[in-house]
Formats: sequence, structure tokens, C-alpha cells
Amino acid sequence: MNGRLHFLATLAGLRRALTGSRGRSWRHRLAFLSVWSAGFSVLAIGVPGAVFAVQADSASVKQAARTAAILGVVPKPVSARIGSGNFTLTRRARIVAAPGAGVTAELAVADDLAAYLRPSTGYRLHTVIGTPRPGDIALEIGDPGTLRPGHRAEGYQLVAATSGVRIEAPAAHGLYNGIQTFRQLLPTWVNSPAVLPGPWTTPVVAITDYPRYAYRGLLLDIARHRTGTTPRTWATAHCARAAGTPGRS
Repeated sequence: MNGRLHFLATLAGLRRALTGSRGRSWRHRLAFLSVWSAGFSVLAIGVPGAVFAVQADSASVKQAARTAAILGVVPKPVSARIGSGNFTLTRRARIVAAPGAGVTAELAVADDLAAYLRPSTGYRLHTVIGTPRPGDIALEIGDPGTLRPGHRAEGYQLVAATSGVRIEAPAAHGLYNGIQTFRQLLPTWVNSPAVLPGPWTTPVVAITDYPRYAYRGLLLDIARHRTGTTPRTWATAHCARAAGTPGRS
């Protein structure tokens, strides 16, 4: 209560100060507002959270934060449950497309995943159609049963177990999003252009994810970063790297 009264009293003081400064120059008013805004930022920290936002369930927020920190996946998945153990990618692993109507799209995504992983692992990672064996990565366009109708265009489910990995999505876009998440579950040096020794492991985890917004964007303030290329070329390449796709100027 004392914090709220202090907050309201400060607002009243601002009104009196601005009213009394009508005869002063605009530079004086601007300087006053700048100093006051800095003080307000400090004051706001001490104001009870109920003044600005509804209190969230602290337990669920902490759990989500811990899971996101452990996985290190961007964007943070809508749902992630971490189990015990690890999946290990070996040189005998295959990337398996499920037979059916979506097999063409599945093979295209499988080829992309293999191309991402071959340089650093040195594994052949054959892309095939059929039934996955232990140690394989299975890709399927289907209904994982965890996505609502409005989330199926780009959503996916990824399940990594000690015996293999399965990524399922209703559409090819979601399947592609799933392999990007799988790449991030592996050690960061999986993006190396040269062969490295590994081991190539991921945690045992079940992830369901989909875009939270229909439209997304990425703002790059290139004025704050000196580059040796034209702004358009640099920005395009940077966005492409973030999306995991080849850049085009």
C-alpha cells in the first residue's frame, strides 16, 4: 500500500512540475522529463507487481524457464518434457521417410536434415523409405494428436528416445521446423563445416511446438553493427542463418 501511495504522489508531483514550468523553455521541460523518467524506472521496480500485471503461477513459470534453459532451443517450445537418458546419433543411423501420400515431402526434408548433419559428423546418413530401425530418425507427415486445427500448418511433435527419434507434423512446413529443433538439441559443434569426433547426443525429450502468432518478423538494426557488405546482403544472410536456410541476396 505504501508503495502505491508513493507512486501516485510522484505522478501528482509531475503534474504540478509541468504546470509550473509553462513559462520555461522546452529544453528545460525536456531535461526535467528525462531526469524524472530515470527516477521513475527505479521507482517502478519497487511498486507491487499487481499495479502493472496479473501475477502468474510462479511454479509453472519456473518449470518452463528451467526446461528452456536446459534445452537451449530457440524459439522456446510450447511444450517440452525432458526424460532420462540420451539419444546417440551413430554412423549407422538412417533418416527414414514413412510410406504414404506425404513421402515426397518427407524425403525432401530428410535430404535437408542429412545435408545439415553430414559435414560435422562425417556420417553417410542415408535417406530411405520404410520402417525405422533402432537408432534411426523417422520423419512422417501425419497427425501427431497433440496439435489443434489452427496449429497444424506449421506445428510438429518431436520425440527423442534412447532408441531413436521421431518427428511428425501435419504439413511439410511443420516437419521442417521439427528438424531445426532437432539440430539445436545436438551439441553446438554440429554446425561445423569440418568433421568432428562427437559424440552426437540429444536429451530424451518430447516436444510439441507451433507458432504463437500468425505473423512473425525479425528486426536487425544494422546501423549498430559495421559490416563489410551491403546492408541488404548482410541482413539477408543473417536471417537465412537464423532460419537454417541458404541465404540469397
